[in-house]
Amino acid sequence: MITNQSLYFENDLTHANFTVSAVKKRKVEQQNCNADRIRKELEPSSQRLIDCASEPGASAWLTALPIEEHGFYLSKGSFRDALSLRYGWPILNVSSN
Repeated sequence: MITNQSLYFENDLTHANFTVSAVKKRKVEQQNCNADRIRKELEPSSQRLIDCASEPGASAWLTALPIEEHGFYLSKGSFRDALSLRYGWPILNVSSN
């Protein structure tokens, strides 16, 4: 349009939208391929942890406001224990009772 010295700009986004959607689709396919490859290398218990952690809404508890009257308050130890359970880490400082 610049080389033709056109006075009017036609905003045709069909090609741009197609390109953006193709790039997004390719990116999702690449991520799924990488995730499948990594999952095959893990043992079954780790695969289950990854599946649970990647479900929609699985990390919503991390962004909740810590309002004690609504039961959303976690102490430092409870938060550490919840993270350990989520990621399959050993729980530290477990009391004997």
